[in-house]
Amino acid sequence: MRYSPCENYLAVGSHDNHTYIYKIDGETHKYELVSNDHAHSAWINAIDWTADSSFIRTSSGDYEVLYFNVAENKFDPDGKTTT
Repeated sequence: MRYSPCENYLAVGSHDNHTYIYKIDGETHKYELVSNDHAHSAWINAIDWTADSSFIRTSSGDYEVLYFNVAENKFDPDGKTTT
C-alpha cells in the first residue's frame, strides 16, 4: 500500500493481481474506489507514485512493470508520458 504524495489517493497492491486506487475525501476522510483495472499477471510487490501524484508504476512477482495514469484512469503501456 502507498499513499500518494498529495495524500489524496491510496494505491493498494493485491494478491489477486490488481492495484486498487482509492480517492480520499479531505473533509470526511472516506475512501472511494476509483479504479481496480490495473491488473498484472502475478501478485503486486511494489508501487511507486510520481511526485505530482498523477501516475503509478507497479511491479509484480513475475517482474512485469506497468504504468497507470491516475488522472485519466487509464493504462500508460510504456510509461513514456510519466517522464
